[in-house]
Amino acid sequence: MVKGRLSAFAKFALDSVLWCLALCVLIQNWILVAKLRRMEQDQPILGQIVQGRRITAAVGSGLDGSRRAVSLIGSGQKTLVITISPGCPACESNLPRWGQIVSALKRRSSWRVLWLSRDSLDATEQYRIKFGIPASDVLAEPSYPTYQQFGLRSVPSMVVVSEAGVVERTWDGLLRADAWSAAFAYLGIEAASAAPLFDPRHSLGM
Repeated sequence: MVKGRLSAFAKFALDSVLWCLALCVLIQNWILVAKLRRMEQDQPILGQIVQGRRITAAVGSGLDGSRRAVSLIGSGQKTLVITISPGCPACESNLPRWGQIVSALKRRSSWRVLWLSRDSLDATEQYRIKFGIPASDVLAEPSYPTYQQFGLRSVPSMVVVSEAGVVERTWDGLLRADAWSAAFAYLGIEAASAAPLFDPRHSLGM
């Protein structure tokens, strides 16, 4: 009888220890998850473009097939980088306003424009021809560092890079009226007097 009670007590004690260990592991996991969530809130997601980041060059393929590194520093110009993916609905929706902005900036010696496609040369070339984008302004098939730095996992984006290669401002995704107003104001463009809305018969480089 005593031996049976001791066995039952030992089993109870063992079960209690195991339950305590499991509870400790559960609490530790909960603490770890909470820490990771705080870190995600405090730090940019990998591959997400962030204001204040310095990017010295964009590397990819020119539409002639050659690998190119477009320097974003030392030219004395700011660069407007527009990230695209052929077939992206938000990209096509943004094109009319992009056309206005690009047309205005092309008239300023202090600015240049770079269209950065995350897709293949063939797909990008078809897209460029369809919408009249100058071939000299386009890079496709970006290098992995460029893909990460410009957050090409998610397109489209419109990114202002300073003469020193610092990201000054970004506008992401399908832009609504308030975002376009902010972009035009930031770039010093009067929307009412900008070039007509996009017309595929005319080049965006004009």
